[in-house]
Amino acid sequence: MKKKKYIKSDYIKLLGFTDFVRGLVGRGEKESVIESGDPPTLSQLFSTLDIIFEKIAPIGGFICLVFVVLGGYMWMTSAGDPIKIKKAQGTLTWALIGLIFLVISGVVLSSIIKLME
Repeated sequence: MKKKKYIKSDYIKLLGFTDFVRGLVGRGEKESVIESGDPPTLSQLFSTLDIIFEKIAPIGGFICLVFVVLGGYMWMTSAGDPIKIKKAQGTLTWALIGLIFLVISGVVLSSIIKLME
């Protein structure tokens, strides 16, 4: 009995990743990697990443906003306790670092896509 050789796309299909991406991407103006049967080109890969980023970025921005508000609330209710203030500052710092990372990754991705066109 011969074993079936799996290629990477079979593993990705087994994990359900293609269904997840297809649900995120949907059928839009941009051509995604999932829609065509040919091997993906580099511009198609970046286009698919751009579509996914457009769907996920607002969620990341909302989460950053929630953590900024939470950090501010923690700071206001610390009542001068240095340990609680330090914890609130850590929450604010990491929320802003996450927001900066989100913005920079969006700018880099869109710049790469513009260079690929």
